[in-house]
Amino acid sequence: MPFGLLNNRPLRCLLNQTINFNKLNYQLLAGHLHGLSVTASNYQTGQSVSFFQGAPHIPPWARARAVGRRSQISTEHLLASSAIPFMFPASRIGHDFYGDGAIHQIAPLRPAVKMDAERILILDLTTGIRQPTQMNNTAPGLAMLGGHLMNAIFADTLSADLEHLQQLNQVADALTPSGQQQLGLRHIDVLHLRPSEPFEPMAKRFYPHMPIALRSLLKLLGINAEQDATLASYLLFEPAYLRQLIDIGYRDAHNHQSDILSLLTD
Repeated sequence: MPFGLLNNRPLRCLLNQTINFNKLNYQLLAGHLHGLSVTASNYQTGQSVSFFQGAPHIPPWARARAVGRRSQISTEHLLASSAIPFMFPASRIGHDFYGDGAIHQIAPLRPAVKMDAERILILDLTTGIRQPTQMNNTAPGLAMLGGHLMNAIFADTLSADLEHLQQLNQVADALTPSGQQQLGLRHIDVLHLRPSEPFEPMAKRFYPHMPIALRSLLKLLGINAEQDATLASYLLFEPAYLRQLIDIGYRDAHNHQSDILSLLTD
């Protein structure tokens, strides 16, 4: 049985009840959906594996420590991609075990590019601005180190890959159409959206809503929201906290409505 401090069986039940994978497959076969990709980290090989399902002409790909593998997407792939190390158990797909897709993913935009995307909408979950934490000249604890590591995994690789894509766009724009075709380059429109508010203050406010058993476990490990709430923001699944995040998402989408419509329309 894979190790995990938290039980993700309720999430498995929710996904099974909510997502109709047969209908998803029909939409792909009918051509209404070009493709779908879910990335997970292979614990055995250390590779970033993008499981994709889509149009027949999309070929598998292989790069340094990253592969694209045609597969029938299921709940197991979603659980694997969201399995934060230590916190949630790894998922078994085939003969291997997989965890959070961001662990080994040095190029988060690659699956979309490989699947012929012409426009990419990026929904980033980091504000890019950390709230200063009062450390009182003490060494960082497990909470701060864990939060720092999570931010590095999720945010830093995306920023680097986005900068790389923007550089490729500049090269593509400088070429003639025949030159783009020869080099296999094309301009890809990108809209990068970030939350207008940091999550850490909210996580600190809603930390007492977490189950007492989980708070006791985190306290035993030396983790508390008063020291640094970044790690707690990744572990809070309480309804009141989630409603706040949804409200921010709706408000930010409304504020960027014209940008979103411009990206999604010809």
